[in-house]
Amino acid sequence: MQITYRKAEETEAAALTKIGLLSKQYWQDTKEYLPVFEKELTITPYYIRRNAVFIIETIETKTPVGYFSITEIPHDLQSATALIPHGFWLEHFYILPEHIKKGVGRQAISFLKSYCKQYGIPFLYLFSDPHAKGFYDKMGAVYLENSFSPIEGRRVPLYRLYME
Repeated sequence: MQITYRKAEETEAAALTKIGLLSKQYWQDTKEYLPVFEKELTITPYYIRRNAVFIIETIETKTPVGYFSITEIPHDLQSATALIPHGFWLEHFYILPEHIKKGVGRQAISFLKSYCKQYGIPFLYLFSDPHAKGFYDKMGAVYLENSFSPIEGRRVPLYRLYME
């Protein structure tokens, strides 16, 4: 499948939220966490306006199959569960379930690296869903540690993805 990327428009916030939720539901054991994910995955027009949000779509039909966003954290933040280092973050990266494991993610990471190089971003931090750990390992991301999640008893891998 050939894909392309474009900046998201504010009017697409609800569609992006839906993609994120559908992607999370792909993993059966995450369904019980949907109320937490709904809050974390809700994309607003304001979010799109303030961050680099890209829609992944097919070249043939221009149908969205996923999205990702890059955000900048200007200072270290201490949340209730983790220290969030300052810098650039891959905050959202979701692909519709029917397109998972079909090369869309790999192609999107390639685009993401080119974009970041163009804007002088040497690396991105990211919190990975535990199910996506193998994907980020294959993409060359460097595992830093397991971090606490807002979900009690759940830990998520923290990575640094270099743009080399």
